[in-house]
Amino acid sequence: MRYVRASDCGARRQNVCDMRAKQILNKLAKMLIFVSLVCASLLMVNRGLLLDEQRQQEDHVVKELENIVENITWERRIDPALITQVKLYINVLNETEVTIYGQRNYKKRYLTIGIPSVSRGGKLYLYKTIQGILDCTSKNEQRNMTIFVFLADDKGDYNNKTLSEIQSRYTEEIQSGLLFVMTVPPRVYPDLSNLKQNFNDAPARVRWRSKQNIDFALMFHQAKDLSRYYIHIEDDVIVAEKFLPKIERFINAVDTNKTHWAVLRFSKLGFIGKLIKSRDLEKFAKFILTLYDEQPVDWLLDHFERSMAQPKPIYCAPSLFQHMGDVSSLGDKPKAVFRDKTFVQHDKPKKVKKANKNRSV
Repeated sequence: MRYVRASDCGARRQNVCDMRAKQILNKLAKMLIFVSLVCASLLMVNRGLLLDEQRQQEDHVVKELENIVENITWERRIDPALITQVKLYINVLNETEVTIYGQRNYKKRYLTIGIPSVSRGGKLYLYKTIQGILDCTSKNEQRNMTIFVFLADDKGDYNNKTLSEIQSRYTEEIQSGLLFVMTVPPRVYPDLSNLKQNFNDAPARVRWRSKQNIDFALMFHQAKDLSRYYIHIEDDVIVAEKFLPKIERFINAVDTNKTHWAVLRFSKLGFIGKLIKSRDLEKFAKFILTLYDEQPVDWLLDHFERSMAQPKPIYCAPSLFQHMGDVSSLGDKPKAVFRDKTFVQHDKPKKVKKANKNRSV
């Protein structure tokens, strides 16, 4: 469709026509976002384990949607940022771009532990974090949880090397459906250069936190059907002894008090130990994608929490997760030395009363 200026229209009438045309086109663009989300949702079959023929059909549909997005920029009347947003939704919700290594569970488990991992300049804490989770849970508890690792590095060969090592170290856990590993190609991400520098952040930091937001949205979208609850940690975290039953008891206590909640916090550090109901993950993923270049993800969590009618944060004390790393995933960021002072790793042993030696028999 092309708009042609009528020669008999005055300047005022032309401005009115332009405004109306822009309003109509913006409405069409918003409708396109809705249509793209619906179409992408219809493509979600077996979480990326589709037959080749089905993948080809889905690729064709996605390409058609992308063509529509490209062709809707008539005379540049629609904000390019809106077009970028539509493309981002399509890419993140497109199941064919995601590769997941692991044995899918067709029965939902109780808890998914999400762990994004990127290169940290030679330091690697991921295996210690995974092993700590396994050491602090029984075999019975492990049958009711999932560890979901996202190898999200976009430089070098970190993802391939780490994936190979995980498959070698944790073959049994992968085959049993306890451990999943996800990767996505770089083309899923939008252009992360020349983003606006909110809060006077350096360009490198803006790119880092914007990509991190998209990483988390990808994880939430893929993990939404794995379990009843989802808790997010980092790849350099220590877990408390018996953390899983403690989480379950805390959730039950909050629910028993009939307290409305969207997010429960099991650590005071950043996005570590934040628990969300799996049914809300898709909603949170879309919330993040809408504002991925605006604020850090832990700030977006605060806004999401309030938008879900939770008036204030709900913390579990003592904390169940502690940050152990001293190297940030942001290359030029100073060493991360933040620690949660409320964290208790081991339960105190019960005191045993000593027998009174002076007591007569």
